[in-house]
Amino acid sequence: MNDLIECRKLNPNNLEDLRELFVACGKGVSKSDLSRKYSTESFENEYVGYLAYDKLEQKAVAFYGVLPVIAEFKGEQVRVAQSADTVTHPNYRKRGLFVKLALLTVDLCKSLNIKVLFGIPNENSLHGFVKHLDWEIKDYYLVYEKKIFTLPINYFLHKYGLFTKLYYHYTSLLKRIIFGNDVFFSESERTPEEFQIQDSEFYHKYKIGPGVYEVSNADFKLLFSVHKHIKLGSVHGLNNTPLSLRRKLFFFAVLSGSHKIVFQQLSEGVPNSAIEFLMSGVTPQRGLPLIQKNIDGDKKYDSKLMVRFLDFDTF
Repeated sequence: MNDLIECRKLNPNNLEDLRELFVACGKGVSKSDLSRKYSTESFENEYVGYLAYDKLEQKAVAFYGVLPVIAEFKGEQVRVAQSADTVTHPNYRKRGLFVKLALLTVDLCKSLNIKVLFGIPNENSLHGFVKHLDWEIKDYYLVYEKKIFTLPINYFLHKYGLFTKLYYHYTSLLKRIIFGNDVFFSESERTPEEFQIQDSEFYHKYKIGPGVYEVSNADFKLLFSVHKHIKLGSVHGLNNTPLSLRRKLFFFAVLSGSHKIVFQQLSEGVPNSAIEFLMSGVTPQRGLPLIQKNIDGDKKYDSKLMVRFLDFDTF
């Protein structure tokens, strides 16, 4: 049956085919969202992935794509890419399409001088990456989840795609009232010797989209999103995290209809005292794994990439 399958590289002209594939798999997404996600030209490469087409029906039936980004390791800039979307039409599963597309994408990444691939797969995808593609589990995330007693308006608006633009206008106004104006910051607290995603103006512009907000003042730095619930992508207290920050965050959660606040960090990472303060009383649970594949071959790239919650493509 696979001789009736044709693979084509992702490009701006077949984004509509990808969108239709998402819809066929029960995942609503807009063409503009896909364009924004895979238009990664700021990181030197874009539209990195492959679609599988049924030759007879001329429709996309599977997809695998990655998101290039620049990392840094001991003063060196390193091209890496995050494993992003893995989608297969229900009628075309168990035909090896995921593995075929992934191998094509790895070859493409090598030609683009990408050194390392990383991902945060769910349990359904993990087996395929580890067994069939030789990816390595580097660590697991700790998930902090704080329940908020409020109507889950945020969740239902995003689940059903209702009035999200209007909702973002509302939460943007709410954020300014409660926290003040946006201020760009870089992660100056991070250890320069770590293998980590490089914070830059390009990366900042790429990550800060609709429903993502940041604030910074003399006491704290906070970056969060409001996609179904509040996700804390980055939190740092410059001195001591003030009690006022926790109150403001919970107040924002209640008024934005966000039924929970979630933060994730690698289990072997440095404990985040600001998060422990914000999530006081919460016992973290083991979450998804961080997996990597060194496609360059140089052993120095075997080091664990310190991927933050902010770096998740789903953030």
